Amino acid sequence: MARKKKPEEHENHERWLVSYADFITLLFAFFVVMYALSSVNEGKYRVLSDSLIAAFRNAPQSLKPI
Repeated sequence: MARKKKPEEHENHERWLVSYADFITLLFAFFVVMYALSSVNEGKYRVLSDSLIAAFRNAPQSLKPI
């Protein structure tokens, strides 16, 4: 009795496209982050810096720690 031949599996020739899409997505995210960091409003940065300094400089208000 002859055995049945297994059907040949389809070989995906475009599997490089997944890696390429991941690379392009990471590259896009990198440039978005670089742009976000480059346009810092100095006034808002100064207010944030002053409020953080004031918050960490003061002693705790409660007598018992949480």
